[in-house]
Amino acid sequence: QKSLSVVGRNARISCWMFWLFAAGAVVVAWVAPLLLQLLAGPQYASAGPALQVLALGLAPAAASKLIYPTLAGTGHPYFGTRIIVVSLVVNFSLAAVLVPHWGLVGGAVALVVGQFLLFAGYVAICRRRFEVPVRDFFLPHRSDIRLIGASVQKVAQRFRNRK
Repeated sequence: QKSLSVVGRNARISCWMFWLFAAGAVVVAWVAPLLLQLLAGPQYASAGPALQVLALGLAPAAASKLIYPTLAGTGHPYFGTRIIVVSLVVNFSLAAVLVPHWGLVGGAVALVVGQFLLFAGYVAICRRRFEVPVRDFFLPHRSDIRLIGASVQKVAQRFRNRK
């Protein structure tokens, strides 16, 4: 029962991680070409589109980074091996097909597809083993929003009290 509650709680946290990193990815994708040219120089301008595609993988990667140790901590340290292998095989296979045609962008697409596949595999395991609803990984709960709001108010109050 304790494992179920921990997995369920972390599914909700991973949902927030997913959406926060997705929002960050939009910003990264928007500014990446300009920032790349400013920081690295115009000779790296051609890497901008690949960086924009890679930004799309931030959300599932961030969520997966939370789910994996949660599930491993429930006493199943090797649960993800098959999912990781399948994700890598798909990633490698797509890269082998896409890179010759699309170059860096093809490699980026392959990596992002692999990240989404890995995340989807972890979600499926949580659903099957722990009966965590899939929506908990993708739809924030209203109670979470209230909790975040209350936490922000507490932090703000602490800063006000310091003055």
